[in-house]
Amino acid sequence: DGEFASMAGGIAERQYAIWLGSGISRGRVDDLKKVVERVLTHLRDRIDPANASCAYRHALEQAIGLAHLSPADKASVDFDQPITEWAAIDTALANLTREYARLLDIRIAGHPEEDYLLWDAVDVPNTFAAANAIPDCEHLCMAILAVEGVLEDIATANWDGLIEAAVDELTDGSGTTLQVCVRAEDLRDPPLLARLLKFHGCAVLAGVDPAVYRPLLIARLSQITEWPYNPNYAAMHQHLVNLAATKRTLMIGLSAQDSNIQGLFAEARTLMTWNWPCVPPAHVFAENVLGDDQVNILRFV
Repeated sequence: DGEFASMAGGIAERQYAIWLGSGISRGRVDDLKKVVERVLTHLRDRIDPANASCAYRHALEQAIGLAHLSPADKASVDFDQPITEWAAIDTALANLTREYARLLDIRIAGHPEEDYLLWDAVDVPNTFAAANAIPDCEHLCMAILAVEGVLEDIATANWDGLIEAAVDELTDGSGTTLQVCVRAEDLRDPPLLARLLKFHGCAVLAGVDPAVYRPLLIARLSQITEWPYNPNYAAMHQHLVNLAATKRTLMIGLSAQDSNIQGLFAEARTLMTWNWPCVPPAHVFAENVLGDDQVNILRFV
């Protein structure tokens, strides 16, 4: 009813696309900080103390190098101790959250899989598609908007299935409300009342059919960098660019730090610019404080 009354009106008139990030699922599934913690623990627990060339030790050293620790903090890291005992663990986790994509791109000798850390260390299917993960208030609110027919497009970088679970909870699993899109072919299916565009993949589907959906889990820096140019994602890429150009944006819990997300909005600007100021506002971020990457988007759009 206050400063954002025009935005509320715009949502009721189906003018907005919602862009969701891990912030809406915090407390229900692991956030990026917990993902980083899982990776560090996985590496440390597998170090062979008798092997000076241990691949896990080498990978953990690379990970600590990405944490941008001060010389004193770096010297305090003791691989012989659990990571919870490291004096600088809080700083390391906070800094590596910003470097999660580089962290997950670390390769380990003996494991040819490019996504070894994501699939085995983070254990995406069990971590993000757990059957006991219960939708939170935010997921239920998104589901309500979808059921009411005012939220046509939900773009999400999240792997979890909490939006889908919330819709199923409200509709008794009727399957008539939400169309989940992960593959390019999914965009050809009837849109139903709302489309959930999972452009970084889906943990639920990856667990059910890893041969098809495991390669579509986007997390590593090399994947994020390549994403705009990979023909496998061309249809989703173009759909999201059009969405950013034609619909107003409300970002909730999405830092937008990934370069492919930044690029989507930059490309959308070349198609059609937004006026500023405008009513309703063209870009809104649900945050206590704007992040650097969100400010960057505002500057170029």
